Amino acid sequence: MPHLSFQRMNPLFVLGLVLILLAGSTTLFAQDARIQACQQAEADAQALTSPALWLAAGFFGGIVGVFIAYILQPNPPASKFIGKSPEYVAVYSECYRQKARSIRTQKAWIGCGVGAILGSSLSIAITL
Repeated sequence: MPHLSFQRMNPLFVLGLVLILLAGSTTLFAQDARIQACQQAEADAQALTSPALWLAAGFFGGIVGVFIAYILQPNPPASKFIGKSPEYVAVYSECYRQKARSIRTQKAWIGCGVGAILGSSLSIAITL
């Protein structure tokens, strides 16, 4: 079995291996940064989105309240972007919007359902 040594290896091959290792570690670092930005954005969206407001929008507005929850674009706080890279801002913004919209629409649908059930119950009770 032949013995491999770095002295016998082609210098371009070694350089290629080093570059592949560096690129891989850079990619892992970038993915980790994206995951952290998204986790922070989701936590901020959870903390800053008012469930009571969107429950009320669905309850009092019905399907219109749900529609408003879908179409209004939630914007993340600009203070979260100070000193951050454009990539961080893009990932954070997208994750924040997705999470905030999810919370808004879920709560609006719940409010709409509760309003419909109470309204139907009240209507039936009045007619009896």
